[in-house]
Amino acid sequence: MKALAKNLADSEPEGRAAADALARMLFLNASVAAEVAQALKAGPAEALVAALEGRFQAVSPAQEMRALRGDLPRLRGVLGAAVPLLTDAAGTVEAGPKRTIVYATLGRILALAATSREPSDHEAVGPALEPFLRLVAEPASEEDADLRGLAVEQLGDAPTRRSEAAGALVKELEREKDPEARAAVLGAVARLATHADEDPRLLEVLKPTVAALTTLLGSAKPEDRLAGVYALGHIGPDAKPAESALSRLADNDPRPNVRTAAEEAIKAVQGLAKMPAAPRSGGGAMDRLVQ
Repeated sequence: MKALAKNLADSEPEGRAAADALARMLFLNASVAAEVAQALKAGPAEALVAALEGRFQAVSPAQEMRALRGDLPRLRGVLGAAVPLLTDAAGTVEAGPKRTIVYATLGRILALAATSREPSDHEAVGPALEPFLRLVAEPASEEDADLRGLAVEQLGDAPTRRSEAAGALVKELEREKDPEARAAVLGAVARLATHADEDPRLLEVLKPTVAALTTLLGSAKPEDRLAGVYALGHIGPDAKPAESALSRLADNDPRPNVRTAAEEAIKAVQGLAKMPAAPRSGGGAMDRLVQ
């Protein structure tokens, strides 16, 4: 691994070949994560950044997980070793493409863990959320504007520490004035809300967002309406003020899936039934970071 890392400084094609090899082996060997983190902190790493970007674009978290599933104990060890190195790099690597790819790699780790049904796998990567929480809590800056937006999305997809993620997003929702950025924050809150009926702490944090989530039901975009319906349904009886808006969708929405989901949400807010699970999307927030 050290030999490959040393070759990163070589000119084409040796440097690119070394970078491609490290990107392919990132989740196969714990020592690779250390070399990648060190290379990103040490100096120019254009070839490595490009290789990781290409890897994350070409291979989805689901595809990567299928390839890694044969040796889960090793994968757990690799992720456990990678998280502290990359969270440290997130705070020390200069702003720009290198910092972006550090966050993208942490996002990929969180997305891989999210595919597991074991809560212990989610908890094990919990520290990987720290840079995202910290970034959203800090005052906005021009140099990290895109990364901040995608950190918001990652918090919405958090597989663990969801009440913390929700708390950060609720504060961001309160201070964000830009309509486009505010819509992104609200979308992230809606995704987290689909877990509210199984996490009492998360539910408590999200109760004040019912009015904001209800505004999604009036969106011209069917995906936004559906997100709002599922969010409110999973909040349950605490979303009772949204019942009339849900009823309008159940009766009048042009999309059958929205009407059906709204009917289920009405039962949930009335306390008559549990809201069915929301449809799962295929990609993670951080994969959009490098596309």
